[in-house]
Amino acid sequence: MQHLTVDHVLNTIRDRHALKSDYAIGKALNISLPVISGWRHGKSLPDERMCQKLAEAAGIDPLVLAASMQAQRSKTTEARSMWEAIAERLQMAAHGAAAAVFAAVVALGLIAGEADAAGTSAVFGLSAQEVNVYTSYLF
Repeated sequence: MQHLTVDHVLNTIRDRHALKSDYAIGKALNISLPVISGWRHGKSLPDERMCQKLAEAAGIDPLVLAASMQAQRSKTTEARSMWEAIAERLQMAAHGAAAAVFAAVVALGLIAGEADAAGTSAVFGLSAQEVNVYTSYLF
């Protein structure tokens, strides 16, 4: 797993929201430019409250970001390794949950497709068209 850095997160926010500069990121998130500059130059790291705000803007898990920041903040190799392991497990759990949702959607789609001939799905007695409409809301 690639460990998250502040630069990576800020660049993701900039790209995701088509922002042109750190100043624009700061305006969008109500964070001062000196704070962002301090993060970029390694003088400080975002606290948990800022991790939440940055993660939401970047579209990433705030727990993974907070654990990654804590790993970078750690003074010892042991502590850093522990926080990196936590971040990695959280990341894997998030990917596992996404895979489970994807598998459920695929399964519902297959059930709906097989039920097309009958006109009704085995899933809650819904028509195939209704199942497709409901599963489309998941993504």
